[in-house]
Amino acid sequence: MIFSTRKQGRQHERERESLFKKMNNVFSAATDSLKHRTDTGSSKRRRHPPLANLISDFTEPLYDNFWSDEGIEDLYGLVCHCWNIGNCSEQYDNFLWDILIQDKLDQCFEDPHGILADELNRIISQRRSEFADDRRFIKHCRLAFLGEDRMNLQVTSTRISQERFLAQQATNAFEEEIFEA
Repeated sequence: MIFSTRKQGRQHERERESLFKKMNNVFSAATDSLKHRTDTGSSKRRRHPPLANLISDFTEPLYDNFWSDEGIEDLYGLVCHCWNIGNCSEQYDNFLWDILIQDKLDQCFEDPHGILADELNRIISQRRSEFADDRRFIKHCRLAFLGEDRMNLQVTSTRISQERFLAQQATNAFEEEIFEA
């Protein structure tokens, strides 16, 4: 474009810069809006709370300060097994209960009226109803006692199929039978 005067050229340059700033502001606002939508969209995807928190929430109401550290640790282990049982179809409940819970329940806890067993079954049901979309299986949990009624629970989990989990548990049970014999 040819300008007749220098003044017209400067005016056109100022208008162009002003238009550029407006476009930049509109672009920035649009980018921020898209970024906000993406953040909102990703948060809509279900993010599950840390398993250590969930397991602690399930376990803490089951014991008091008079329990030994070993008893509390065993109880956390049972609740982790309940989490895994609740991740499987109900048709496998008896099989998994027998190999994961029953022996520990018999060996480590006096539960003649089945109160603890009932609570563990309630945890399995609650896990199925409230966390059905959480497909994590617990591989390992470690409880460290830090003193002054403080503990640190570390939970390792994996996303595997129910069939693979059941195969692992059957293999573990078979190996335990061989070693005990």
